[in-house]
Formats: sequence, C-alpha cells, structure tokens
Amino acid sequence: MTVFDHPEFDRHEIVHFVDDPGTGLKAIIAIHSTALGPAAGGCRRWQYVSDAEAVTDVLRLSRGMTYKNAVAGLPFGGGKSVILASDDTPKSDALFRAFGQAVDALGGRYITAEDVGIAVDDMRIVREETRYVSGLPQSGDSAGGDPSPWTALGCYLGLVAGVRHRLDRDGVDGLKVAVQGVGHVGLKLVEMLAKAGAEVLVADVNREHLKRAEAIDGVTVVGPREILFADVDVLAPCALGNVLDAQTIPRIRASLIAGAANNQLSTADDGRRLAARGILYAPDYVLNAGGVISVAHEYLGESSEDAVRAEVERIPERLRDIFKESARSNRPTNEIADELARRTVASGNKNESRRVAWRDPAAPRQAEEAMAKQSRLHIPHPTARPGDEPDFSYLDLSPAGSVDKPSVGASARSIEHLSSELVRVLDDDHTAKGPWNPGLDEQQLTVALRWMLLNRVFDQRMWQIQRQGRISFYMEAAGEEAVSVGAAMALRHGDMCFPSYRNQALFMYRGVKLVDMMCQCLSNTRDMCKGRQLPIMYHSKSGNVFSVSGNLGTQYPHAVGWAMASAIKGEDNIAASWLGDGSTAEADFHHALTFATVYQAPVILNVVNNQWAISTFQGTAGGERRSFAARGLGLGIPGIRVDGNDLLAVYSATVWAADRARRGGGPTLIELVTYRAGAHSTSDDPSKYRPKDEHKAFPLGDPIERLKQHVITEGFWSDAKHEKLEKELRDEVTAAWKEAQQYGTMTEGPWLDPETMFDDVYADPPRRLEGQRRRMLEIHRGNGDDAGGRG
Repeated sequence: MTVFDHPEFDRHEIVHFVDDPGTGLKAIIAIHSTALGPAAGGCRRWQYVSDAEAVTDVLRLSRGMTYKNAVAGLPFGGGKSVILASDDTPKSDALFRAFGQAVDALGGRYITAEDVGIAVDDMRIVREETRYVSGLPQSGDSAGGDPSPWTALGCYLGLVAGVRHRLDRDGVDGLKVAVQGVGHVGLKLVEMLAKAGAEVLVADVNREHLKRAEAIDGVTVVGPREILFADVDVLAPCALGNVLDAQTIPRIRASLIAGAANNQLSTADDGRRLAARGILYAPDYVLNAGGVISVAHEYLGESSEDAVRAEVERIPERLRDIFKESARSNRPTNEIADELARRTVASGNKNESRRVAWRDPAAPRQAEEAMAKQSRLHIPHPTARPGDEPDFSYLDLSPAGSVDKPSVGASARSIEHLSSELVRVLDDDHTAKGPWNPGLDEQQLTVALRWMLLNRVFDQRMWQIQRQGRISFYMEAAGEEAVSVGAAMALRHGDMCFPSYRNQALFMYRGVKLVDMMCQCLSNTRDMCKGRQLPIMYHSKSGNVFSVSGNLGTQYPHAVGWAMASAIKGEDNIAASWLGDGSTAEADFHHALTFATVYQAPVILNVVNNQWAISTFQGTAGGERRSFAARGLGLGIPGIRVDGNDLLAVYSATVWAADRARRGGGPTLIELVTYRAGAHSTSDDPSKYRPKDEHKAFPLGDPIERLKQHVITEGFWSDAKHEKLEKELRDEVTAAWKEAQQYGTMTEGPWLDPETMFDDVYADPPRRLEGQRRRMLEIHRGNGDDAGGRG
C-alpha cells in the first residue's frame, strides 16, 4: 500500500519524508491543506512501534490541524511533523538543525512549533535554520513561549461549558474528573480543576509527572489501565490519541469527555458510539485550540497575552454551538465539528485582513522574496469533481424555523443576518415550523404540488423529444420547481415578471398553454416568437411575463426600469426578476442594483443559486466569500437567503418582499439556495465536471418530494394520489405534444411564412428592407438565379 492509498491520506497536499544519515534524523512532514494559509502545526518526537504507525499518526494529526485552525478562525492551514525517536538517535542540536533545514526547504508552506517530546529550547535551535517556526521564548508581554498553558486554559473553559450542557451545573465544584496524562497540558488542567473544587483522579506512565500531580491538594493517583473506566463525571484524555474505540467506549462511566489529547476517537464511528451511550464528547481539536491560537498570534506578531486570552475564551462559545446543533439534529458532535471545519476550508479565507503572507513578520525583505516565488492568486474550486464523493460541507444551513421574521418596515441594517442565515419552513420530519410558515391550506398546497409536478413531467417529455431529434434544444428546471411556483403563487397577476430560462412553471402558472410552449420549441406556425428566438425563450403578454433573454443578466435592468415606471405612475404593481448565480458577475446585475436602491424601485430581485453556472462552480462568481443575498447590503438593499427547495419558504419570503415593495420599502434581493439536478441544457454533459448523481446528496433534498411528504404528513395526500396525479399530467403533456405537431415540426409542415421575418422590425420599413423582402420572395418562389429547394 502506498501513502496515496492510506485510509488517512485524505488528499494531503504534501507528505515529505526526511532521512539525514549525518544526524540520524528520520522525520515526516505532512501538509494537509493550505486553503486558509500556510500549514501550521507542531512537531512531535516519539518512539513509534513502526514507520507505518508514524505515517498514520502524522496524517491524522495534520488533518486535525486543518480542522483545528479552521474552527478557531485562524488564517492558517493544517500540517504536522513527527521525528521518529529511537535509542540510537537521542536529542541533539545537530538533529534539530537538520529538521529546521527540512522545514525551510518547503519555502514557508509549513510552520512548525513544539509538541509532545519537544521543548521551547528545541524550537530555538530549529529557528537557527528557518524562520518558519513559532512557539519561541516570550519577549515582554507579547504572545509566545510555551503554548501549553493556553491549551490547558481552553480545555478547562471548554470542559466547564460541557459540564453546563451535559450535567446542568455552572462549575466543577464537587465533581469527579479523571485526567489521563499529566504532562505540560494535563498538569496545568489538573491545577485549575483542583483549584475550582473538583476531585481529580490522574494517571500517567511517567513517574516524574505523577509526582508533580500528587503534590496538588485534591488529587488521587490511579493506574493507567483504570483511568478511562473510573466512576467519574468527566473524563479528560490528555495523553496520546486513539483512546476511544469500540473496546473502551462500552466501559466508560463518565457522562462527559473533554480533554486535550489529539485524535481521541479511533474512528469517526466512535463519535456515534459515544452519542448512543449518552456520553457528550467535546471535539478535541475545538477544545484544545488554545495552544495553536497562542502560536498563531506569536507568528503573526500582532497581539499581546490579553488578545490571546480573548481568543481562547471564545472556545466555550464554539463548543456550545456544536452541542446545540448536535442535540437539535440528533447527530454526534464530532460530525458537526467536522462539517463546520470542512465548510470553512472549502470557503477559503474570508478574513482577508489577517491573511498570512507566508512569512516571518520580523523579516519583511526575506519574506517578500519568498512570496515572489509563490502565486497569491486564489482559484475557486468545487469541493468535489467526477469520481469524488459529493461534498456540500461548504453550505451554511440553518435549522427549519430558526430564523426570525422581521416586519416589512425593518431597516436593511437591522436585518443583515437574513443574508447569511437560511430561511427554512419545512423540517426533516416534513412539518412546517417557525415564523415564516405561511399557513397555506389544503387546496393551496395541492395546487402548488400539481404545478411543480407538471413542470417536472413537461421537462422530462421535452428532454426526450430533443434527444429524439425532434426539437433542436431544451433546458430543464429539474430540482428548481419550487423557485418558480412559490413565487408565482405569492405575486399578483398585475405584477410583471422578468424570468430566466429555468422558470417554465412561472409561465404555466400565469396561463401559458403547454402546447404554446411546445410550439415555441418547434419554431412552427404557432410559435409565439415566430421562429425568431432560441427554443425555451417564451413570453406572455397576457400573463405579464417578459421574454426570456439569451444575454445573461439583461432582465434585471428591465425589471428595475419597469418597477420605476410603475412607481412613477402611482400603480400598486411591482416587478420580479430571476437570474442564476453566475449572472451576478455581469455588469447588468450591478447596474440594476444601483438604480433599484437609488430610486427605491418596487422590485424583487431573485438570485437562483443552483451551485453551477454551466460547468463553473458558484464560487467563481464569488459565492465563496459571502452569500449572494449579501450583494446588496453595501447599497442598503436587504438580502434574504432562502431554502429554494422549500416551497413554503420561497412563497413566504416572496410575500414579505412584495409587501415591502408595495409599501414603499424598495427592492429586496433574495438568494434561493437550490441545486440544478439535471444538465445545464441538452448541449451539456455534467458528468464531466461534477460527481455522478450529486443532486441526490444535496442536503436540501428534492423540492417536489419534500412538498409531497409534507402534504402526506398533513393527512390529505398519499402515494396513490400522487401516482394518479402524475399519470394525469403525463397524459396532459402527451396530448399537448400531439396537438403541437399539427402546427408543424422541424421536418414536416405546415411551415412559417418566410415573409414574416421582416415584420415587427420597423413601424415603417425602410426601402432597403423592402428590397431584401422582395429578393427573398423571388428566391423562395424559384424565380431568381439562386432559387432552389423549399427555402
């Protein structure tokens, strides 16, 4: 097995093996990720049973540092190094200088510090060979020095937060706590626990460590084999990792596990084992981040001990959020923390003000030279490509019903949070929850389901027809049906709609017949566009739906202009428009927002974030930095981020924005978070740029299935009724197709009159155009030199 096949490899960027015969140094440097900045993580010196054990350890530790730095909000990636200790290679200055040279050879991609088996003085020797090192002796009141006191403080504060959540107590006074390992961090944690009134049991294989711990009042020493299974309230592993597994977990008697050791869980499944036993687990890399916070501040050269303390004191807040989400979703805390970390890494470093320039701040000239060798350009990448497992960890989701609903008169500044949270109504149990629940009745819900299902059935039929060569082109709205139906139901008939090319259901709801939509795709004698538009670019004057445009983003300025005219005329009607996330990069998007805010146009501007602009991931349009709903905040336009696969949420948000617009509150920008389940068009092959069936893993599900399950839960729908409706709709679509063919196809008449191509261009056609018409008719009728064929 190669390192690439290793179960802990997890797409490491670099795994660097060092073998220096002159000093006896054998080391491994692993860089897991530099997405947030240079990889930062300590160096561990340990006597491993085998090289394979060392590889496993460094890979797990490196990934853990990525997660630790991400959750701690630090502008660093994750890395780790191990020095393989043996009786033949004792510590020496030469060995650490060789290690420093190995670190320096990586050109700043990895920043090291001390860990198990390494002291501050060892790092000082390493510093003689490389500037990419932290955890050095302190100077004055600046951050730096031994990071273990900060690690211990963070662990203590996090442990207390866990006690409050699991045991409903405000402190550790009178509790029993077992601390496994009383080295630098463990000993300091014991001191704080004992001082706070806890009864502390300790164990360690090192007799010198135990002697120091025994000298503390309230401390009892037990054997290393007993400590994990002691009858205590809290277990704090502070030695090495992999102590929680299928064999040890069933015997643990503690209600809370909160310790400083890295990689306490042997596997991810062990988090589920703990949860199944009712044991609350404080994810280790969240709890023990105090040390890396100190080291990071030292390296950045930007703050004092007070600043480090302020950051460390935020650890309990992060843990509380994880505990709450774990309880709400009934999922293990380690999974919640991992998702948070992966999402942060996937989104890149949003805190540009603290972006690390991959350098030692004390050596600016050398740093600039080092930086010149590396590009600072950031290229957005999707979290998964073909062959990968789908990964939606970058999505920020809010629990259904958790987002407040402000009054329509609220100021944009006071509701900025709506642009980052996610308005959801339908929960995973298919019930409607929270203040955004519009309370639709049985008839409204079943009507909505019918329109969404009709859109899906129509799309499937038209896709098949294109594949049979009977129409030239088609674009389906699979997975986005709630976007159109929810808004259509919320708007008034007099409101003007400026759609995009995936709003089929909007046309259907507003009265456009299926046969007319089919005829437009056929460009036949009943084509509403008279053969002058690409298929699927419908319009409806009677339904107040503007023509779909092939030029991206043009509908936004049109919508704003129409809304301004409506306001000037004193009308109560508003405008609404839709475009995709990729189109937000167009100039028309920004022009429209500027006019909308300056003139307070009564308009709803919808961004349908379906994650892909053809083959380009939404991050390329800026989705990594902030939500699309936040694009208008700088202009004073309120933004709402909405679950676009939740019909109730789409309806409710549209009603809110429409009411606001009618009352003179101006524009609202709504981001509808959804997923384009199908190809971009019949000309696209999504298997080339994203995992197969990725839409099945999308955490917001399928909009039709979600509404179906909701109405079933409400008691007035069933699978049988759904199947019957689907059959009826398929029959309706089939009948429409049969009728549409009577008006002509691509290969069979009747045909459009070619003379009509000159109509509707000028009110009074100029002479040259009349001349072109006559010449075309001569050719078509076979009277000219170029005559031939049907024309």
